[in-house]
Amino acid sequence: MRIAFIDPERLRALSNGSLAGAGIRIAAVIALSIAAVARPTFAAEPEQRQGALARPVATQVPAAPDRFARADAAALSAIRRSFSREGYADAERMARELLAQAAGRGATGRTNWAATVWIARCRAATRQPDAETWFTRAIEGAESIFGPEHANCASSLDELADYYRVHGRPIDAEPLYQRALAIREKALGEWHPETADNLAVLGNLRIGMGNYDAARPLLERALDIRQHALGAASKEALDTQFDLARLAHIQRRHDDAEKLYKRVLAKREALLGDSDPEVATVLDAMARLNMELGRTPLAEQQFKRVLAIRERSRGRDHWEILATLNELIRLYQARGNQSAARPLMERAQAILRANAAKHKNPVNSPPPTRSVP
Repeated sequence: MRIAFIDPERLRALSNGSLAGAGIRIAAVIALSIAAVARPTFAAEPEQRQGALARPVATQVPAAPDRFARADAAALSAIRRSFSREGYADAERMARELLAQAAGRGATGRTNWAATVWIARCRAATRQPDAETWFTRAIEGAESIFGPEHANCASSLDELADYYRVHGRPIDAEPLYQRALAIREKALGEWHPETADNLAVLGNLRIGMGNYDAARPLLERALDIRQHALGAASKEALDTQFDLARLAHIQRRHDDAEKLYKRVLAKREALLGDSDPEVATVLDAMARLNMELGRTPLAEQQFKRVLAIRERSRGRDHWEILATLNELIRLYQARGNQSAARPLMERAQAILRANAAKHKNPVNSPPPTRSVP
């Protein structure tokens, strides 16, 4: 799960005052938090995303003899470690030094591209306005070094598309994801797991754009590939089934949504245990569906279970606790049960204040779950 930081000024503003209207203030913060969490992660270099299946030779660039190769690899590893610890300034400094060193010796290969990618990521993580320029340079470098139809070019396209998506520019992101998909289909094959990754990202982008009819076939195709290549019980296949359930829910195909939610829940519980955060995610969606269908007693039980799982796994002040408290508050208020809602509202207010004090200088930095060059 990605960590979302909430703007402390908004938190302080929302957390001040009496409990009157607290549900509205809480909901506003939840919306901001969820928008941050919904972002995609950064793209990866194909030869380091191998997983369980061997990648075709076409994804690899034959290594030319290079006496600097070992030192460059060590430098890239140090950059990766620093970035993963949120040491963005140090990671950017090292990436710029590596780029300068490579340029100084006349190199124009993979090291230059990888260093450019890392600079772009660091600029994006610290919200610098020139991040887009650096991601564009990475695409140009990949096209020049590897060729415009190489899988590494698709990875750089993903990077810029992810950046656009995070910044609310889905129309700009969509053609980049489409081009990356076309490259992977040609370079890796139509049944390759990375092709499925691309389909899933594009499908979810279209859900976010409200283009549900175009999203569904992409997700169904991604599911077919993942079940075939990775297995029906794989995490990736279950994630795609959950996306399809969410889409059915949005389209008010409630029977389809309920069947898919139940299927994913059973498999995630078997795979991860009944107290895993991903189990809580499915339960939360099921509870929202049951609320819509008027099954409030069942929804209440599910939300309470979600709250217990998230308290154990995330901590009592995590923003996801706020989201669950907000749903329970809505449920009790809909019943007219203000005595049950009030202590939850007070707790939500306390969490808002705690987060406002904790994150005085927040940085919306998406820790990448895809591997990196």
